[in-house]
Amino acid sequence: MALNLIDSFQEWLQKEEARNRIRKQIREITTKINAAAAVKVSLINMDTLITNTRNKWDKRLSAFLSSVMSPVVVTDKFEGDSADAISANLPTPIEMMSHTSTQAGGVQTEIAEQLSKLGEYIGKLEDEKAIKEAELAAI
Repeated sequence: MALNLIDSFQEWLQKEEARNRIRKQIREITTKINAAAAVKVSLINMDTLITNTRNKWDKRLSAFLSSVMSPVVVTDKFEGDSADAISANLPTPIEMMSHTSTQAGGVQTEIAEQLSKLGEYIGKLEDEKAIKEAELAAI
């Protein structure tokens, strides 16, 4: 009888150690899921910020390109001389603004790829967690 009790206790102890090991693994996986989800939220917020900034930037760029901003040169007037200088220098900032907007679009493409990869990673971790929870329930 005493031997049976000792065997039962040792079996219970082994199961409890296994449960604790699995619970620890589940906590570690949950920590990874939470960290990845936080990064995902941060990337989504950054993408929104870039979108809003690009919209403002593109609106200002279109103002430069609109007919309102087209060069007006009045001959024999100081403004006319300045207009020549301004119109000569205006294409460079416009090209820089266009390039910046394009580059921001490239960053958004990269963010979208990272969000996709994070989603896959979180899904993989959730699958691992479900397996561990099933193992825990089976003990």
